Amino acid sequence: LDEQKRTALLPASTSSDLGAWQHFVAGVAALRRYGPGVNEEACAHFRSTVERDPGFALGHAYLGLAILTVGRYDASPPAVLDEGLAHALRGVELAPEEARCHAILALARLWRREFDAAEYSARKAVDTNPSDPDPLAMLGYVLTLRGKPHEGIASLNAAVRLNPLHPDWYHGDLAIAHHIAGDHAEAIACMQRLPVL
Repeated sequence: LDEQKRTALLPASTSSDLGAWQHFVAGVAALRRYGPGVNEEACAHFRSTVERDPGFALGHAYLGLAILTVGRYDASPPAVLDEGLAHALRGVELAPEEARCHAILALARLWRREFDAAEYSARKAVDTNPSDPDPLAMLGYVLTLRGKPHEGIASLNAAVRLNPLHPDWYHGDLAIAHHIAGDHAEAIACMQRLPVL
């Protein structure tokens, strides 16, 4: 197949552009690290991803997440919240079958205090792919911040069972959930599992 036909056969959740993929993988790796400048590095990689392939859904979704992470989540200025949401929405628009796009949209909505919409998107992510532990963990975080920490802990623990070698941010989300549930000893134990900066 020629390049145009091959690209047309690919789902929007992937990319035929090797450079876009390289930036995407590097961005995800940076976003999962801890330390000075890693979130800004991730954001730069995701911007390069969507510049190279504007139709790459996961590139848009993760760019939205990185923008909001650099902006400090719900403390982001309104323009940053809008930009992060716009990329998350673009990801879902391009690949409605991709659970991670829905999960990131849930976080973008949560940090804008659109709580009903956030929970809807988080549940949509899990319904779209129940085998992907990351959306299940993100649902746990959303439920926790909606005032349902015990449901959040159950969802996060289910994600841990699906992926025992999960990223470190699961520990941080579990710490928040246990703290809100009033189990401060377990919250401290979860925090102690995070990498030391």
